[in-house]
Amino acid sequence: MRMSSPTRLILSEAQRRVVQHLRIHGPTARVHLAQTLGINPATLTRITQQLADMQLVEDIPTNSETGRGRPTIPVAIAGDGGWSVGATVHPGWLELVAIDFRGEILFEDTLPFTQNDPRVFARTVEARLRTLVAQRSFMRGRFLGLGVAVAGYAIDGDRNRRAVVDWIAPWDNIPLREVLGDVLGMPVWIENDAAAAALAEFYRPEIIRQHRSILVFFLGHGVGGGLIALYLAGLDFSISAAIGFISLFGVAVMDGILNITYFRELRASGMSIAEAVFNGAEQRMRPMLMTALSAGVGLFPAALSHGIGSQVQRPLATVVVGGMFIGPLLLLIVAPALRKIFLSRERVASPDETAAAAPPEAAH
Repeated sequence: MRMSSPTRLILSEAQRRVVQHLRIHGPTARVHLAQTLGINPATLTRITQQLADMQLVEDIPTNSETGRGRPTIPVAIAGDGGWSVGATVHPGWLELVAIDFRGEILFEDTLPFTQNDPRVFARTVEARLRTLVAQRSFMRGRFLGLGVAVAGYAIDGDRNRRAVVDWIAPWDNIPLREVLGDVLGMPVWIENDAAAAALAEFYRPEIIRQHRSILVFFLGHGVGGGLIALYLAGLDFSISAAIGFISLFGVAVMDGILNITYFRELRASGMSIAEAVFNGAEQRMRPMLMTALSAGVGLFPAALSHGIGSQVQRPLATVVVGGMFIGPLLLLIVAPALRKIFLSRERVASPDETAAAAPPEAAH
């Protein structure tokens, strides 16, 4: 038995405008919707009724239900319009999150998962969703689709093919939409995991209702140190400082990858989150400090120079020295603490749960 295929919502341009406005601005009276969107009130009443018939919007009860078409009653996005699922794989475990049409989280589910084959991942997701459908009545409603967050960037702009991290190497440069879709029997949306996290933050009501767009920076841990060092030294950003940031990017990203990779290896070996955080920071402290000191000490004299040519070499050296000294502190102290906080919800499954979560055998 397969999951039912997603329902494709076909909305007119006017219907999409109404839904988008309500998603951004929250509950709005029909009279204000008509004025804001420039739609005839009678037409707007008909549009909202069509959306209500599709269970995509709903009236918010008030004490002033007067007038034809109830123009003063606020209308809002309805959660019963459907539900969708997001899935992603972590080292040693798999995560599923379901949200309703309003964007509110219906449930979060995790289970042990140690395979790196995308087809096994898809079969495991399908089996888990079948189990959840049997347990939760709302999941028998309108299913809108499945998205998969992948730790990797698009190759040559093709969202379907990703250059991925080593621990999911079989996912690298393959048509993921087709591979996963064939197993699941439904279309699958592929997105970068960091971009998916940024979109989830953007659609939080307190953000989307104040900002129409957001700009997300993915920076290495040492970049902040370079900026702080420039500020403390009273130096302006220049071409020389930009070159220093370029070199700092490489070292900061390398240190971050080594740190998180070792943490994942410790988690895969059976350590708890706290043990993996502390052991990982302890074991990686020496190589990271050696890397930082070798570059920082070597460029320290240039960062203090005031002679001929210092206008060129001093900004570069200041950025590198500041980043090399502050970056390791962030990676060894701040990052492990944040990792412990945000991953504390991860649970360790019992052997019975592990056996129950094993992917089903392929049908013959």
